[in-house]
Amino acid sequence: MNYACIASIPSRIDVLNDTIESLYPQVDEINLYLNNFTSNPFPGDKKINVVLGDNSKGDAGKIFFADKVSGFYFTCDDDLIYPENYVSNTLKNYYLKDIVTYHGRTILSKKPVNSYYKAPANKYRCLGEVKQDTQVQIGGSGVIMFHTNNLKIRFDQINEKNMFDLVISSFARKQRKKITCLKHEGDFLKYNPKMSTRSTIYDDYKNADQLQTKYFNRHFL
Repeated sequence: MNYACIASIPSRIDVLNDTIESLYPQVDEINLYLNNFTSNPFPGDKKINVVLGDNSKGDAGKIFFADKVSGFYFTCDDDLIYPENYVSNTLKNYYLKDIVTYHGRTILSKKPVNSYYKAPANKYRCLGEVKQDTQVQIGGSGVIMFHTNNLKIRFDQINEKNMFDLVISSFARKQRKKITCLKHEGDFLKYNPKMSTRSTIYDDYKNADQLQTKYFNRHFL
């Protein structure tokens, strides 16, 4: 079974619909953790499972279902539009790998950093070309896939909000699972143009990343 799992908020319902549309034909189930929603916006669709959350853990809601299903688990973001071969391409290139992604970074310092986002790093963008499969330290959770037998993580183990790239990568590190950023063309994934005037988690924290920095220094050094 293939599962696409997404966390979202009410102000993004329009872009969430676009993300779902791009993934719907490719997976067996779409699992949504909807923060601050008051009702299920997809009633009657048996392919879409909805849990209503309080946003206390932000984007970590996308992992809510990981210990409740068995199969290939795709963590996705509500501001991306996925290509029609996203799932098939990812599965094809998953062979002999622990966890795969299309976005990630490896921070170059072996000592504590002063800023997680600004520390020197090798960076690999899901919206840019990656020329070869590359092991990364931190995987981008909007484009991660793993088999549920291969990485064990539960939503109730997470206390951090809007830091899920770091959190899932730290779980991988503790379980000695390698994260591989898969090679891809620069136009493989699309950023939803409706997001052009809206802020993202990166926008909110790039100049105020004290919690992310503390987490990185504690778990990755």
